[in-house]
Amino acid sequence: MMEALAAMSTWKLIALGLFGTIALLFIGIIVLGTVAILGPGMRAVHGAMGAIQNLGEKRQRPKMPISVRVLGVGIVFLAVGLGIVIALVALPAVGGWGMFGVLMLSIGAGLVIFYLIAAKTEKQAEGADQAHQVSPDQQQ
Repeated sequence: MMEALAAMSTWKLIALGLFGTIALLFIGIIVLGTVAILGPGMRAVHGAMGAIQNLGEKRQRPKMPISVRVLGVGIVFLAVGLGIVIALVALPAVGGWGMFGVLMLSIGAGLVIFYLIAAKTEKQAEGADQAHQVSPDQQQ
């Protein structure tokens, strides 16, 4: 290693030292920032949010039913198969990258369809939960 450093010119050694110093400073700032945000900074944010009445409450998202998860996996597999069929049958002149592109396009379309179905299901579940809740005015 010493031979490699001896073979370098002075300016290359200075540039290497500056770059190393800047890289170490950058990594240190990232580490300190992460510790500050996830440590005391996070507690300060939660404390401030707790002081505000409605923002301090943690709203638990309902878990997605297993049937919806299975539906998502099924839609993605269906999209993969459909993408392969389209790339091989409908577009025979497409090369390897073209087939990959059609496959990714079909997977993306399948995920968008699943998102729309899952969002509709969540919206219906929220509506049902709100319909079952009794407001404080109605209790009296």
